[in-house]
Order: sequence, then structure tokens, then C-alpha cells
Amino acid sequence: KRLAACIQIMGPMLSTYWWKNHVETAEEWLCIIKSKLKLYEELEKSIRQIHPYEVPEILAIPVIVGSKDYLGWLGGVVKEM
Repeated sequence: KRLAACIQIMGPMLSTYWWKNHVETAEEWLCIIKSKLKLYEELEKSIRQIHPYEVPEILAIPVIVGSKDYLGWLGGVVKEM
């Protein structure tokens, strides 16, 4: 689908969190997905289709500044809307 230019997967790591009034602990992997804001909705939909959690952590974090070359590469490899 070319929704991301790059995905970094880190883990496994241990996460502890509140879920339905109980503290839960689970082995998880952190995925950093590099894409464009205009692809967010489609990317979120794709993640939800394959993610096992009822409420997965899906966040969009703004880029304040980045190298012109890198941002140009990112924009060139993800799909156009």
C-alpha cells in the first residue's frame, strides 16, 4: 500500500498499563512508522485491521524539523493521495 516510508520495530519490551480497572503487564513491540499526515487515517485503519488489541496505541507525533534530503525521500516513497 506504500503507506509508510520506513517502519522501525523495537522489542520485545514489557509494558504495564491500566485496562478495565486492573493493572496489566504484557510483552509488546514498539513500531515507529514514518509517513505523511495525509495518510494517517488509512494507516490507522490498516493497523487496526491487524492489531490484536481492542484499543491499540496509535499516535501521530509532529515533526518540528528534519533534513531536507530525508523529508524529500520520505515524501517520494509513500503513495500519493
